[in-house]
Amino acid sequence: MRWIIATFFIMTIVSCSQTNRKKESVTSENKEITRKNTTVKDVTENKVTNAEFQEFLNQLDFLELPYETNCFNDYKQDREISPELTMKFNDNKLEYPYKKIATTGKFKIVMYLAPADVLLPIVKTYDMSGKIIDSEQLFWGYCGGEPGYYHSEHLQINTSKLITHIDSTWTHEVDTDYNEIKGTEKFELKVIDFAINSDGTIEKKEK
Repeated sequence: MRWIIATFFIMTIVSCSQTNRKKESVTSENKEITRKNTTVKDVTENKVTNAEFQEFLNQLDFLELPYETNCFNDYKQDREISPELTMKFNDNKLEYPYKKIATTGKFKIVMYLAPADVLLPIVKTYDMSGKIIDSEQLFWGYCGGEPGYYHSEHLQINTSKLITHIDSTWTHEVDTDYNEIKGTEKFELKVIDFAINSDGTIEKKEK
């Protein structure tokens, strides 16, 4: 009986010891992950050298990638953005900051929207002091149609920050009553890539 009790006691100690070691291992891993994440976050935040620019960025949510939109997309902005703070880093009153795009490079990326016939997305890159490096308008605002003509634009941003603009145009000849004439339809497709380089410049490549 004593042997059984002793054996049970030893097994309990071993089991508790193994459990504690597992807990310590998991805790240690969690601490390491937390430490690494904190380090990465701190390094990224500390690169911004202008406190007001950081405040401007803090107003914006991150754009979830991959991302797609078109001419008639309904953009949703959950936060109120300070126009006074925005004007310190963008001098066009018609362009409204929408969201920021995550990057590990030595620059920041912000998407703006500008009103036209449709909302025009514009991508701007900034250095760490808040100075604009480059800017590119991604739509041209001619979406929609009329007799004999229809135009559409589509935008994709992948996880590598490659922006692809797809421009589609359908045309028909029309008669005197503006009816489309069968057999005269034409379709034109343009695909343009905008690559954001490691220095923050935006390179346009038409395919």
